[in-house]
Parts: sequence; structure tokens; C-alpha cells
Amino acid sequence: MLEPWVNAGLSNEADDSPGFSIQLDWGAKQINAFLRSLFPVLFGHFDSTIPGFQDIPDEPDSTGLKKLNYQLPYVLLEKNRRSYRLVDETHPTAEMYQEHMTSGKTKTAGFRSKILFFGESI
Repeated sequence: MLEPWVNAGLSNEADDSPGFSIQLDWGAKQINAFLRSLFPVLFGHFDSTIPGFQDIPDEPDSTGLKKLNYQLPYVLLEKNRRSYRLVDETHPTAEMYQEHMTSGKTKTAGFRSKILFFGESI
């Protein structure tokens, strides 16, 4: 069912039934790198239209490039029945996404999600 979108690089299906594994200590730059690996076509478009986007490193938020020095061209959304809500306007972290995607905090180092939603940042 998702095959046309997967082939176009606009969707991704988890290889296993539990879904995508996301580590709770990932900051915005690490989430960005993870999403880049899942959606290379979409991120290739961002690279070609947004100067400097491809230079955002895969590193913890506490080191290197500071949040004030880059902006992401997308937002992460959570779906609640028929509506979508914004997770964070500027720099979503794994912990923020987990809070919206699961009921309550987990005691583990990460969480799994079967679905990730994007929205264009305007």
C-alpha cells in the first residue's frame, strides 16, 4: 500500500513488526541524522534547497553546532485520531517525541514507533 511513496523516498516502512527504534538520549541533531537515513530522497531535496542543511552533524546537542546556528526545514507531528499536533516547532528531541507517541514515560533507554509524521516548517 505504501510502495509508491516508499519508492519515491517519501515514506518508510519498518523492517520488523516492532517499528523504528529511537534512543531517548538523542537530541535534535541525532534525530535529524536518523531521519536522514530513513528518507534520503526527501533530505536530498532539503540539501538542494536549504543552504547549510546538509552540514548539520550527527552529534549530541551538547557538543558542536548550537541550536541557535541552524534551523530544521521540517517539524515532527503526532497523530491523535484524525488530527495532528506539533511535537516541537524548532528542534525536536527523542524525549519530546516519545512523550507524544507513547502513554507516559518508559524506563528503557529508547522506544519504538511504527509511524513517524513530518510537516513542513514555515
